[in-house]
Amino acid sequence: MMASGSCWDDDPDLALLRFDSALGLAPGPGAARRLTFVAHHLTVDVEIDAEGVRGRLTPPQPAGVALVGPGAPPSGTADAEGRFALAPCAGPARLRVSPAGGPVIVTDPFDPAG
Repeated sequence: MMASGSCWDDDPDLALLRFDSALGLAPGPGAARRLTFVAHHLTVDVEIDAEGVRGRLTPPQPAGVALVGPGAPPSGTADAEGRFALAPCAGPARLRVSPAGGPVIVTDPFDPAG
């Protein structure tokens, strides 16, 4: 049984990794890493750099957004256009998205450091 507050509360849907810019050609110095996760009802596009994690939900909608993992920063929210920003995370994490009125999703795990 998972502890309360884990990314598995509420039996979330899994959003699978469909694109990772780190798997292609080596990005230039200081370039942001881009990830795309897809669940059957939601796409999560993420950009990661030294400033933190920024992203957009498609279709656009307000939602609670959090990184789940060791040393994860406080959670945040996506606005009505689906945009969100979170502080950097030091280690492997999952993104947890809790849309208003929709099923919760968690992403495949990823390492924000690359």
